[in-house]
Amino acid sequence: MPLKMAAAIAQLLRDLLECDPQDVYLGKRTTLDQLILLEMLTDRSPSLRRFSEKLATQVHGWIEQMDGDRPVLYREWIHGAKGSSRVEELTGSLGLICDAEEARRLGHLAVFKAVVVDLSVTVRCHDPVSRGMITMLPDNHR
Repeated sequence: MPLKMAAAIAQLLRDLLECDPQDVYLGKRTTLDQLILLEMLTDRSPSLRRFSEKLATQVHGWIEQMDGDRPVLYREWIHGAKGSSRVEELTGSLGLICDAEEARRLGHLAVFKAVVVDLSVTVRCHDPVSRGMITMLPDNHR
């Protein structure tokens, strides 16, 4: 892991420990949270789709239909309409310098890419929810 990425994750962990002494956030983190973090911090991830309000709505719908625990990063910080999410707090902890709209775009795209990676690893294409997420990809990425 690159030093810059490790330092950003360490800062986020410190901030989470400071704001959540009961470790609720860390205790509920999922594999998808880890993928979201990596997607937010990497500059080597392919561009699968441009950000739009439609994408944000589709990501929210997919997360809501998930079985089990939903990603803490999405639920607590990324989720929300323009002006109502807390994603700037997350990007600040990660040392990412961006305005509110850029932070929101970055967060939703990271969730989308993390979901695509998760689906490609777990190969749940027989599941209608998973199939719905895959259809969100442009034709040249399917």
